[in-house]
Amino acid sequence: MQINVRFVKMDRNGKVAVQLLVILTVIVITSATVFSLVKSGVVELKEKEGVELIDMEFVPYTREGSLVVEGFKFCQFVDEKHNCVGEKNTFSLGENIYFRFMVESSTVSGEVQLTENYRLKSPRGEVLLEVDDRYENYLEAVSGDSKGQIYFADYLVSEEGDDKGEYTFELFIKNPLLNKEVVLIKKFKII
Repeated sequence: MQINVRFVKMDRNGKVAVQLLVILTVIVITSATVFSLVKSGVVELKEKEGVELIDMEFVPYTREGSLVVEGFKFCQFVDEKHNCVGEKNTFSLGENIYFRFMVESSTVSGEVQLTENYRLKSPRGEVLLEVDDRYENYLEAVSGDSKGQIYFADYLVSEEGDDKGEYTFELFIKNPLLNKEVVLIKKFKII
């Protein structure tokens, strides 16, 4: 038994038509996938200058760079140059609890963007204060170097009637340009 195989030559217009059909099919499938991801909430839209754009931050990749919190200290006071005056971890009721730290972050196109949020927990583990994404402290700086150093200082208020004991302070620093976050947990006492 002999099988004859015959190849049919496609003319040039036929090849172009098939390639065009394949490209259009890929475009339709890609568009349908993106629209379904937006509709399901996996991909969000960002508004920029009145136009809604797809937020590409959903792409699961890590940007190169570093984000480090250094020199965190609780203090009696922090001066205008961010020096810690009277470093300590034990405070009296009614005393302000100052803290300072430095963040070193890689730059992206010469820019550094940081958000600072924190949470304070009582000795019983109850959340007393939460500065979260709704109230984030946002800082944007320009640096000619590949790394930028930014100093932060703030304070907490202890009042008569607060519980005595060991408190937990959780610090959250994010750099949205690098898609990185650092969490630092420190403890202090009120006596």
